[in-house]
Amino acid sequence: MANPTHYPPGTAAAPGLHPPEPPRNARGETPIETERRWLGNIVSVTFPVILAGKLLKPKYRHGRPDPMMENVNRVRAWLGLTLVFGVFLAIFYRHRKNNTPLMPNMPVTNGMPAPGPTSSPIGEALANGALPTPMPQATGLPTNFPTNYPTDFSSLFPSGYPKMPTNFSTAMPTGIPTGRTVDPGLQKLQDQSTDMVGKANNMLDALSVGQEAVSSIVHRIVLAPIFCALGIVLIGVLLSLFAHPHVRDHTVRQLVHPIKVIFIFCGVMAMGITAYVLVRNAAGTKHKVFLINKDGTQKELILSWVAAFIAVWCILFAIGALWQVTKHLFAAADGHPLLLPLLTIWLAWTMTVNDLTLKLGDGLLNGLAAGSNTVPDNVKAGTGVLGATIISVLAIWEMSRLHKWNGINFRSGPNGSR
Repeated sequence: MANPTHYPPGTAAAPGLHPPEPPRNARGETPIETERRWLGNIVSVTFPVILAGKLLKPKYRHGRPDPMMENVNRVRAWLGLTLVFGVFLAIFYRHRKNNTPLMPNMPVTNGMPAPGPTSSPIGEALANGALPTPMPQATGLPTNFPTNYPTDFSSLFPSGYPKMPTNFSTAMPTGIPTGRTVDPGLQKLQDQSTDMVGKANNMLDALSVGQEAVSSIVHRIVLAPIFCALGIVLIGVLLSLFAHPHVRDHTVRQLVHPIKVIFIFCGVMAMGITAYVLVRNAAGTKHKVFLINKDGTQKELILSWVAAFIAVWCILFAIGALWQVTKHLFAAADGHPLLLPLLTIWLAWTMTVNDLTLKLGDGLLNGLAAGSNTVPDNVKAGTGVLGATIISVLAIWEMSRLHKWNGINFRSGPNGSR
């Protein structure tokens, strides 16, 4: 009997009969399992970080990795994220250490603005009591001026003309104050202005570094599916060519699963961004900085709140996807156990070469996906090459361990020989 009768609680099944089983639907789920699945779907849609994990995690079709390999995947993911954010934090620290603010400070001396770095060299020299040497010379002036001027001017005046006194005092008075009294209220206002300028510099510095970090994240989120799809095709062709003939078809069929995950990720992001753009345009906030349209109609106000919710949802999904993609690379383990380490090598070096030389993807999304301008090229090269080298070493060790303990290599197919 497909669905045997349920026995009342506290009663035992008749001898020789199997324990009662709850009815199952076409998916093979019990009512409780169906209820849990739907509750999980509702929670996932409400919390996009959970949805990203549900869509982008592998199903482990060829078996789960052991705890050591799980830890290696976490270390590799954290290493990739640390390289992205650590570069910006280092540049931010050096930027603040060198004291190069984005807004000029207003130094004050004796209540008056002191010579700053924006004044001219001659103005700074005059303020500091010294003139530049040599002084600038004018050119093109006439040179044929008369030189035979009279030396005795007394003969030019009448004999009874009064003479000027000669006993003028040349000493300066001693009671003149040399300092300038500053109004306490004015000094307090100047101190507050200087403090506000310093805080504005800190905020602008943090905003600049934050924009570069967001730009780098978007740059990788946009390019990662493209490079992953290309890498899966290239690596999949190699795995299929080197596999034994009797496992070649199975290898090709399994490599379809990561491609599906890439299309799911791109579809969710495309739908979210399209919905946000359409709702924001309908809310009348297309060319406005703020997301909430308080100056429009009630309908536009409601639509602006919906657009803000969609924007936050997409950002949270992108954050969750960043971690899942960095760790699992679009469920690469479901395609082939060797696909994940090979794909990490491919992505690490393609991203590094692209950041240093190719600069692909800088024009996507109206420049939002452009590469970093704050990080110098030598820092990019050092951190990129170092990170890619470490990731490659971990991937090679992972492939050797898979061959040693599971018999998985380029010839064995995804299931191995043990």
